[in-house]
Amino acid sequence: MPILLAAGCATPPPCLCPPPPKPAVDARYEPVEFSALPGWSSAPLAASVRAFIAGCARASVAQAMQDACEAAKALPAGDDAAARAFFEKFFAAYAIVAPDGAVEGTITGYYE
Repeated sequence: MPILLAAGCATPPPCLCPPPPKPAVDARYEPVEFSALPGWSSAPLAASVRAFIAGCARASVAQAMQDACEAAKALPAGDDAAARAFFEKFFAAYAIVAPDGAVEGTITGYYE
């Protein structure tokens, strides 16, 4: 039993994990065509419209989004082409560009 207690008090080895990368503080948004988004032309978007419609039920939806909500509700269910046209009409695509000009990387986003 004393061996187990002594082992339980041993100091663990230091973490060998690299530090997390520093976030780019001066990244900028540049408008792009939807066709520039990888996989956009073949993405199954009908489910995304259903998720968008679910958010329309919130009382806090901005008045500016009401037209988009009504248009989304009128789309044929399961129609990816109609969903793609909907997003292209009511939204804008942007590339996030790092201060050094890099356009590839990792982004973490949180949505309500």
